Amino acid sequence: MMAPLYTIMNRMRQLGWDDEWQAEMDALNEPQWFPARIAGTSRRHFIVLTDAGEEQAHLAGRFRHRAKDPAAIPVTGDWVAVERREDTDDLVIHHRLPRRNHLGRKVAGRTGEEQVLAANLTKLLIVSALDGGRSFLVPRLQRFVTLAKSGHTDPVFLVNKVDLSDDGGAMATGALKEAFPHIPAMVVSAETGEGLDRLLALAEPGSTLVFVGMSGVGKSSLVNRILGETRQSVGDVREEDRRGRHTTVTRELIEIPDRGWMIDTPGIRELQLIAVEDDLDAAFPEIAALAATCRFRDCGHGDEPGCAVRAAVEAGSIDSAAYGQYRELRKEQEALASRLKDQARKDRKREEKRQMRNFNRSYRQKDED
Repeated sequence: MMAPLYTIMNRMRQLGWDDEWQAEMDALNEPQWFPARIAGTSRRHFIVLTDAGEEQAHLAGRFRHRAKDPAAIPVTGDWVAVERREDTDDLVIHHRLPRRNHLGRKVAGRTGEEQVLAANLTKLLIVSALDGGRSFLVPRLQRFVTLAKSGHTDPVFLVNKVDLSDDGGAMATGALKEAFPHIPAMVVSAETGEGLDRLLALAEPGSTLVFVGMSGVGKSSLVNRILGETRQSVGDVREEDRRGRHTTVTRELIEIPDRGWMIDTPGIRELQLIAVEDDLDAAFPEIAALAATCRFRDCGHGDEPGCAVRAAVEAGSIDSAAYGQYRELRKEQEALASRLKDQARKDRKREEKRQMRNFNRSYRQKDED
């Protein structure tokens, strides 16, 4: 017996479904398709959430053939259009609905390809820890902020392990407010539960929170604390520095009872940015606006004459710490762009040599014939 329509709609809205998503679905004009949300992935199939609960699905052959760009493949948090096969009752994914936002990073290696980690997120929770480690370094946190802005997600700072702080995290939150005045910051403790009520206030019905941060800052411990059970694997704390070990290896959509959803991501050991200048402009809008008024179009905002950005820093209207972060990230992007350009040149030469070898081989074969 089919569940009442209002029950189905309540389930879907709790997953984050709304009228805009419904309009996207209706535009496909495929009555036999219905919506599902990706809750996790594996090598062979996808875990999806539908009005019937948790099920397995796989990509339709035509969709897999069209999706040559890895970014087109569904990831955790994506909405997809699925069809149930009558003969096998299997779910087949035919289409991925457009993403409202996403969390992505540069693929490890020398290419500039972006790896999309999760999609359709309400808040990006940037987790650091007061344990004496490097997770609270402002330049490192700036990379996560730039990551959030490039994916059009709203960041929130979570300073974990406040139970290890003598001042209740006041110095840490003060430093964050000074460096990032427009981004909310809160202190929490996965150990004692301090600050958990403020964190849960972000988890409205239908919302999706994603935890990001370096390995060992306590993301999985926070997830477990919210759930009140050990859902995520947590590594032992090293006695010499009180830091946790990296344990999460996948991304999955986890339900927050009577609220929304959350995603625990693997710790990011090395965070590289996509080489797109717009990312920096979004993270530093005040600097980007001034850069357009510099004397030289290719101004590096260092010692060049007529640099409006440098003049603003000296006048005190641009924070010197933010300027330093901007310069560091710009150098990183320029170095990355240079490496990508060099790699493209090498790939082009390699392809030219391959084509020449094929031509010579065909020529010799023609002579022999």
